[in-house]
Amino acid sequence: FDRRICTHIVRMIISPLRSIAVHRLPARRSSRTATPVVTVAASKKGKKGKQGKQGKAPSAIPKSSPKPYLSASVVMQNLLLIESYFRKTGRPLFDQEVEIQNVAQLLWEAPFALMSHDASEDPKVTYANKAGLALFEAEWDEMIGVESKNTAREEGDVNHREERAAMLKEALAKGYVDSYTGVRQTIKGDKEFKILDATIFSIESPGGDAMGQGAVVRLWEKDGAQGGPLAVVEEALAGEGQDPAVLEALQAEVDRCAAIVRDLKENQGLSNSDEAVQAAVADLLAAKSKLA
Repeated sequence: FDRRICTHIVRMIISPLRSIAVHRLPARRSSRTATPVVTVAASKKGKKGKQGKQGKAPSAIPKSSPKPYLSASVVMQNLLLIESYFRKTGRPLFDQEVEIQNVAQLLWEAPFALMSHDASEDPKVTYANKAGLALFEAEWDEMIGVESKNTAREEGDVNHREERAAMLKEALAKGYVDSYTGVRQTIKGDKEFKILDATIFSIESPGGDAMGQGAVVRLWEKDGAQGGPLAVVEEALAGEGQDPAVLEALQAEVDRCAAIVRDLKENQGLSNSDEAVQAAVADLLAAKSKLA
């Protein structure tokens, strides 16, 4: 993957922003020069544009590639995802600094499932990382371009497709929804699974044009077992002792819950008497109890 192409893409997407946190990694014992890295945390103030206007979608995402996440169009989509996630939630998607040329691969191999769809009238899937494809039991070619509503059933006792549409509408109005739970089906429609913890967020261009919506799923239940990065924490708590990796995961969950509480109070103007704040505080206390 050509670093020059990646750098060009980064400049094309992020340069309109008023500011972005770009750092360099500590010097290494190597003749190579330090590589710019992006801490996915940019200013919330983007370049002025017409809010709510649908932006121009990235060029068609290629199919039938052994490593589709390395194509230029997918990298562009990745950068829109991580910047929009920060802009909407106030939290970076990664806990650590990320080298520019590694963004696509890190998202592809992330322990959480990450998916997105475009802003068309019947939104179509534009991205799914490896965990997301495995969750829906699909190959890249099978998932990309599918109408995303087909990931939820509409027949049966509960119309999950209708519930999903209501949630997406709420996320669009608020910018994002945290701690989402719901039921989805595999791409072939032969199996259902539960989403137990997800963040749904709006994807926007640097100018504020609507580009679609994304989903970060950290905990799910499928085939009678839980999966996702939060499931690792739960399994560790059921065992004896806690290794450093588990403690780090627990602390990350505490930090995530605390950030949600701060956002509700500081950015959304809610108080302790509001149900949303009370629920978020309850999640925070529960996360802290696991760390104690």
